[in-house]
Amino acid sequence: MKHRFSQIFWVKRRAIAGRLTALLMWLVFMSGCGEGDGLGLPPLHPVQGKVVYRGQPAKGFRVTFHPLQDIGELKFAPSAITESDGTFRLRSYQPEDGAPLGEYAVTLEWPDHLIEADDPDPKPVTDRLRGAYGDPQRSQIKVSVTAGPNELKPFVLR
Repeated sequence: MKHRFSQIFWVKRRAIAGRLTALLMWLVFMSGCGEGDGLGLPPLHPVQGKVVYRGQPAKGFRVTFHPLQDIGELKFAPSAITESDGTFRLRSYQPEDGAPLGEYAVTLEWPDHLIEADDPDPKPVTDRLRGAYGDPQRSQIKVSVTAGPNELKPFVLR
């Protein structure tokens, strides 16, 4: 019984931490609105692409861009979830806002389910790709984000 309580406690703690992180990101974004952001947040550029897995559009994949350079004081990794046609648009501060200029290592995960923000007791997520594309240190997928809109070549996985 004690072990089950411990598991529930840690899962709920992670859910609360996730909500606090989202709140912090929202506060950072809102404080950046208006004349200058005052926080040194880097400007963003739209990034969109597509993931193909075994010849089919990859629906529900998590795409994460890990910066290979310093992007400023606030450390984050722009990310997105692929749509039913395999397409994605990166998010940094708000939906589809893009990523800062620079070089990135890209990781891809295929979660067995997506956690809802208001789920009080989320179950752990399992990567159906078993981490094959999930390590930014070993990623063979590198991209450059340039000024203006960025339309990437599809990421084709086997």
